[in-house]
Amino acid sequence: MDLNKIKKYFGKYFDKKKRKKIKQENQETGFKLYQVIIIMIIAVSIGIISGTVIAYPYMTYVRNTDDKGRVNRDLEQVSNVYESILNNYFETVEKEELIEAAINGMLKHLGDPYTHYFDLGERKDFNERMKGEYYGIGVELITDNDGNIIIINVFDSSPAKLAGVLSGDIIKALDDNETEDMTSADVAKYIKEGQSEQVDVTLDRAGKLLTVTINKQRIILESVSSEVFEKNNKKIGYVNISLFADNTYNQFQNAITELESKEIDSLIIDVRNNSGGYLNAVVNITSMFLPKDSIIYQMQTNKETIKYYDTTVESKSYPVI
Repeated sequence: MDLNKIKKYFGKYFDKKKRKKIKQENQETGFKLYQVIIIMIIAVSIGIISGTVIAYPYMTYVRNTDDKGRVNRDLEQVSNVYESILNNYFETVEKEELIEAAINGMLKHLGDPYTHYFDLGERKDFNERMKGEYYGIGVELITDNDGNIIIINVFDSSPAKLAGVLSGDIIKALDDNETEDMTSADVAKYIKEGQSEQVDVTLDRAGKLLTVTINKQRIILESVSSEVFEKNNKKIGYVNISLFADNTYNQFQNAITELESKEIDSLIIDVRNNSGGYLNAVVNITSMFLPKDSIIYQMQTNKETIKYYDTTVESKSYPVI
C-alpha cells in the first residue's frame, strides 16, 4: 500500500483545521464525516475494480506475448492461417470444426496412437461409458496405426454378441457409410446418436465381408469375469478385466473374494485387449497386491518424473501374474 496515496486521499481528515471546515461543510450538505470516508472508500474500490476490468484484455494479451511484447511468431502464423481460411476459403467452414482439426493435426503429428483429443461429444460419451453403462451395441473399439476400426471386445449378452460379432472383426461400414475416414470415437458416436434403433454393420472377418443388423440398447458393462483352472492339484484363479470403469474395482473385489473362497493357489490377471479407462480404478486394484510404499505408477514430463506410492497395508501371499 502506497502511504503517500493514503495521505493524499485521507490526510485532510486528520488535519484539525481542515477537519473542522469539512464538518461545517458536511452539516450543510447533510453528510457526516464517517459517511464521506465510506463514500470515498467505495469510490476508490470501484476505481480499482474498473481498472482491473479494463486492463484484463491487455493482461491477457501480455500473457500471450514474449518478453519484448511481441505475439509469439509460431502462434501468429497459425492464427493467420486460421483467419485466412475463415475469411477467404470458397466454402463455409465451421470455426469449432477448424479448431478441432488443428488440434487433432498436432496430436497426429506426434505419431503416438495413445494420445487423443476428446471434443465435448467424445468426452461426454467416454464419461458415460466409464459410469459402467451406456447406450449402444456392446463392443469396445480401437483405431490401429493403419486407420482400421477394430473390435477388441464384445460384451457378454450384448446385442453385438447375439448378432454374432467377434473380437478382431474390422468395421468397414455403418448403414452403407464407409468408415475409411472415421476414428473409433466417430464410429461410437454414429452408433449412439443415430436416429434408428438399429444399425447395419459391415464387418471384415479374415478378409471376408459380412453385414449384420444390430439392435441398440442400454448396455450394463460387466468389465470383470473370472474362473478357476485346476492343474497338478493346484487351483489357479483367473480374472479378465476388459475396461477400467467406475464399477470395475467393485467387480474385481467381488471376483477376488469369490476366487479366494475357493482356496486358489495362484492368480492370473488378464488385461489383454483392455481398452483403458480411469487411472484410479487401476490404482485401487493394484493396491490390493503391492506391499505398502511400493511404486504403483509414475508420471513423466519433459521436466520431471513424479512417483506415486501405495499407501495401503493390504497385499496377497499367493503368486500373481
